[in-house]
Amino acid sequence: MGYGFISPFSFAGMTKSPCHPHHSRGNSSLPLNFPILGNSVGYAFIFIPSYIPVGKVMHPRNQNLKPRLAALEEITEMSKSNFRTPPQERYLEDYVVGAIHEFGPITITEDEIVQFGKKFDPQLFHTDPEGARETVFGGLVASGWHTCSLFMRLFAEHYLPGPASLASPGVDELRWLKPVRPGDELSLRITVHKVNPSRGKPDRGMLFSFCEMLNQGNEVVATMMALNLVRYRDRG
Repeated sequence: MGYGFISPFSFAGMTKSPCHPHHSRGNSSLPLNFPILGNSVGYAFIFIPSYIPVGKVMHPRNQNLKPRLAALEEITEMSKSNFRTPPQERYLEDYVVGAIHEFGPITITEDEIVQFGKKFDPQLFHTDPEGARETVFGGLVASGWHTCSLFMRLFAEHYLPGPASLASPGVDELRWLKPVRPGDELSLRITVHKVNPSRGKPDRGMLFSFCEMLNQGNEVVATMMALNLVRYRDRG
């Protein structure tokens, strides 16, 4: 699976997502309903290569770009992201307010739900597939904390920067909106909400990210506002 080509060098525009009321559209030469991947969830920035399609033979002077482009191509295997840099090269400047990033899907199984429930959240509807049928959920459902752990896997692996990620004071307004069941395929959609530069330490700032976990039916199952302290690239 892939986008075709992706490049950090030229920008075509931004389309509007039908799934989030706060998504905005920018000036774009593409149709406003242009999807990135088939019937995937939402839409995001599209980057069009100006001269170097991934996988093509490059002129010798461009050979130093191959590792960078390979890293970007690998990121797109599980994402619809408009980042111009891979996580290890990412800094606070790369998080543009209003930008939308999507990652996943990741599948949750019955065995994983039961094992997590038994170890961390031993309630009947998380641990016993038979007994769960008699509960309000009518069957086995994942612990909300299990859903959060899957969120964290996608968030840390694809969205957060590498060395520039310093710490997090936590998340705000965590909500579990729909039950997650065995076999569900969960994706993470993130809108960069705002960036607050630190007043006391100019080399860093607080990144606010509105995060939504969605199932394969495009239903939002969980939301939260994540806060992360991140370094700037060009500030001492």
